[in-house]
Amino acid sequence: MATFKEFMVDTAPSWLGQSRGEAWMRGLGDGKDAALAALKEAVKMRFLRYSSTDALAEVGLERQLQRSILDTDETYRERLLNAWELWPWAGTPYGVLGALFDQGYTNAQLVIAKGVVFSMNGSRELVTSTYTPGAFTFGSTPYWSKFILYFPAPQIARWVSGGVPANGSDEALAVIALVKKWKSAHSYFDRAVIQATGKTWGLPVTQVWGAGTGVWGGTQVTWTVPN
Repeated sequence: MATFKEFMVDTAPSWLGQSRGEAWMRGLGDGKDAALAALKEAVKMRFLRYSSTDALAEVGLERQLQRSILDTDETYRERLLNAWELWPWAGTPYGVLGALFDQGYTNAQLVIAKGVVFSMNGSRELVTSTYTPGAFTFGSTPYWSKFILYFPAPQIARWVSGGVPANGSDEALAVIALVKKWKSAHSYFDRAVIQATGKTWGLPVTQVWGAGTGVWGGTQVTWTVPN
């Protein structure tokens, strides 16, 4: 039978076949049909291609991939489906920058203490370059494992219109937590630096004093990394 309601009416004993008895059987059948429909929907939630928005949020928690403010249901769904291609990159510059890229921070760079800069281009390809030592300080002991998260100017559109988030703000803490989640265990996240105006001298290394390609000074915002 197509439904429990139809089955129960058709198979009811004759003494339940009168109007009141049939109404009783139809009511019982409706309850079973509703339970079956809910069960089918619950099973569908296990399959991301068919799951609801609420289910996406739960799967995101399980796969540790948070939703970006830029995500639609479909872009988030695809990222969750691709989790097994993303997480093998955890602990690498590509993994950290990819996680930031997915959250809308497409201009982020990782500046390594020993003179290497990692960034990601618009095609999500890792770009490696160098910088002039001295552009940033890494304390009295610039261990090779130390790195800085750097956002060069110009900034992302919502920071241009709304201002760079302050140190300790919800967004700053969320970005720092994201980097700490994806970085390697042996690396040391020193701080985040946002170039609000101008450019940092020595980044990239092609900037030359007096060549007009860089601006000495400018304003920066620094986010400290909680222990």
